[in-house]
Amino acid sequence: MRGLIGAADAGRDDAPASISRLFCAPLNSTVRRDLTMHKAQRFAWVAARVIFAAWYFGVGVLGFFTNNQAKDIANATTDLERVMAQTGFLNPLLCLCRSVGGAALFLRPSAPLGLVVLAPLVIIIFCFHIFITKDYWWGALNLGLLIALSWHFREGLKPLWNYSRSES
Repeated sequence: MRGLIGAADAGRDDAPASISRLFCAPLNSTVRRDLTMHKAQRFAWVAARVIFAAWYFGVGVLGFFTNNQAKDIANATTDLERVMAQTGFLNPLLCLCRSVGGAALFLRPSAPLGLVVLAPLVIIIFCFHIFITKDYWWGALNLGLLIALSWHFREGLKPLWNYSRSES
């Protein structure tokens, strides 16, 4: 029994009680606060991922159902939008990227794949809003959320630049 209790408790009669206090003690306020902060952070990351995924998945799926080339050409606010709508394949391609990226982002294991699929699209959206529409906050919001989620899932993205092929 002495080896299990330890040297400090070897001669004490209340050794089992001190061990139970050590392992079964109620959480102090600092530990409780840390656990609460951890849960809040985890919730915030999940919420950010799900909102980002829902937005892009929803816009992508909706784009397939409402894809009307004539309407897109008529409602184009810039020449760039008009030319993109006239091609007839660019809007469905954008919808496909949004849908696939958003769907992958819904699940945590495939979230890095969703970020990789959405990254070029979000960068284009950022540049479009900054340089063409002058809607700065919308472009910055999209890019900021993409960067934050990419930082959060950086471990899943590391194989993209740390690829090492075995020689066998």
